[in-house]
Order: sequence, then structure tokens, then C-alpha cells
Amino acid sequence: MCRWTALALLLALTAPGTPAVAAKDLLMVVLEDAAGKTSLHYQASADCMAFLSAFMKHEREGVPTFLTFEAPPPAHGKVLVAYCVLPDGSVVCSKPIGNIRCKQGEF
Repeated sequence: MCRWTALALLLALTAPGTPAVAAKDLLMVVLEDAAGKTSLHYQASADCMAFLSAFMKHEREGVPTFLTFEAPPPAHGKVLVAYCVLPDGSVVCSKPIGNIRCKQGEF
């Protein structure tokens, strides 16, 4: 997952200034598909913090969360890690990975 950590950090650092997400949060997730392959996906989200909160609740209860991304590249899988990059550049995550600084579950 190291390559995803580097990509997530790059996205976290560049997302707040991009026009597509200027007024919205950016949801980033690492998905595991049916074959066990992991991949990073992201999209603008109006309710990223609500998703993150529900995902963390499911994790505590041992309930897997599955997500489908329609935007290229389309993907479906089990969410392993979730991040919200807020418009001010701060990052909130389900759990820290590597050296990405984030507020873990501070809602």
C-alpha cells in the first residue's frame, strides 16, 4: 500500500486548490476488489464526513463497507481505508497509513 500512500498524499496536497473540489470535500478510499487487488479512488463529495463516520462505525462493528465508483476508472470493492480532504486542506481519516498526517475520527 506504500504506492497508494504516496498518491493519497499527493492528492491531499493538491486537491484543495483544484477548481473541481474547491467547495466540496474530496473522498478518497482504498478499495479491495473480489480478486484481492487494492486500488485508490477519489471523487468530490458533499457528504464525505457522514460517509467517514458511518464507515468507522461499521469497522468497529465488524461490518464491511462496499462502495462503487462510476467515474473513470469505474471500481467496486470493500473499503479498507477512507480519507476526507476538506476544502481548507485538512485531512480526516479512518486510520493513518504511512506518514500521512490526518485527524483520526475527529468529528
